[in-house]
Amino acid sequence: MYSVDPQNDHSAFMCALNNADIYALVELASGNCSNCAILSYEAPDCYPVHLKIRGQEIMREFSRYSNTLAFSAGNEVNHFVPLGKPPQWNAPCLKKFVRDMRAYISHCSQHMRQIPIGLIMADSDREENTLYYNCQSDPKD
Repeated sequence: MYSVDPQNDHSAFMCALNNADIYALVELASGNCSNCAILSYEAPDCYPVHLKIRGQEIMREFSRYSNTLAFSAGNEVNHFVPLGKPPQWNAPCLKKFVRDMRAYISHCSQHMRQIPIGLIMADSDREENTLYYNCQSDPKD
């Protein structure tokens, strides 16, 4: 599900999905508001201030539904990398956002159902992105 408004009640919709045995994967970083996703700017400017709060609000809303399968912290963010630039152009922002969201849900473990948080990558530059997201050892990235 993309562009959800965390201020709205999604109970009727999620209940209807649940009755049909359908699970939802909910996007944390997209929307109709400005600065609600990782941007095409070079790191660290690609992580808008409001994004962390918005992600937390979405997790609070959707963690209460048993049919929320997972959260996605980014949707094909690698498409926003300028031609010829490596994943490190804006990937550090996405990695930080994933860490922030995982830390938040872990911190709220007594009050919030633990739901996996991942990201969705476009098929372009698959090997380079896989290496970056899985093997980067620099703690600031």
